[in-house]
Amino acid sequence: MLDALMGPSRNQISKDSETPDFADEKVCKNFLVGFCPHDWFTSSRRKMPTCNKIHSEVLRDAFEAHPEVTRYRRQFEEQFLKYLDKVTRECDMFIGKEKIKCRPKGTGGVTTRMPPDVQEKYDALKKEHQKLVKEAEEVADESLSRSKELTQRAVDVELDISDYEKRYRFEYPGEEVCDVCGVRYASQKEDNPDWHERASHLNGKMHHGWLQIRQKLQELREKERVWEREDYQQEQKKGADRKARSKEKGSKTGKAKRDRAPSKSSKRSKRRRRRRSSSDASKRKTRKSRERGGKKKSKRKRSSSS
Repeated sequence: MLDALMGPSRNQISKDSETPDFADEKVCKNFLVGFCPHDWFTSSRRKMPTCNKIHSEVLRDAFEAHPEVTRYRRQFEEQFLKYLDKVTRECDMFIGKEKIKCRPKGTGGVTTRMPPDVQEKYDALKKEHQKLVKEAEEVADESLSRSKELTQRAVDVELDISDYEKRYRFEYPGEEVCDVCGVRYASQKEDNPDWHERASHLNGKMHHGWLQIRQKLQELREKERVWEREDYQQEQKKGADRKARSKEKGSKTGKAKRDRAPSKSSKRSKRRRRRRSSSDASKRKTRKSRERGGKKKSKRKRSSSS
């Protein structure tokens, strides 16, 4: 009770103030974003497992008022979708088994179904018929004409009884299964309008509960498609941003390389300098070789003169 009113972390020293109370694992998230059908169905065959988590209107109000309710709502609704999908699949399996068990038309024999006021008239006619037959037998020895009169009245009453029976006696119409909740009921055909099992089951708690579950499941499936589109658009946007950053980085790198790289004119001047220096070196080499050759000739002349 106190958990529902004050939150599950009422006795804890705030160790994680960023996590709100409604996000605690003890709180039923299905209840926050919709409903928790744990106690809707009382039938032993259809009863759902008990939910021992907290179901608090106070925490639901805190959830709705939280600044990040959109983020939390999607997270909880995704969990709720998985839960509803699971229980609905189990219900569909139950419906399939029940359809196999349906009794066909005529297996229940013939029965009389009359409205209460018609049933009273029918019962009164049956009693009157029995009384007339008994009186006719009793006065048969005393007055033959009186006995014939009572017998004719008994025949007329019997015709009325037969007419009621023809109008309100039906062959068992067979069974159908509700595709929403899995309840079996007698078929309601044109020749048996007084079978009310289908109408009464539609107003039952079982049908209303499963109808709400299936409607919520359809709503969350439509939301799931919206979430997928949003996720896809976000991924596309992130990819475009990454490409733009990569392109910008590449352009900056290329510019830096261009700044570091020498221009064409400087390359040409370098080539000229290299050619000029190589030409000067070859000229110096030629001059030196000539000088050495001249020295050798002068030496030979001096040696020959001596």
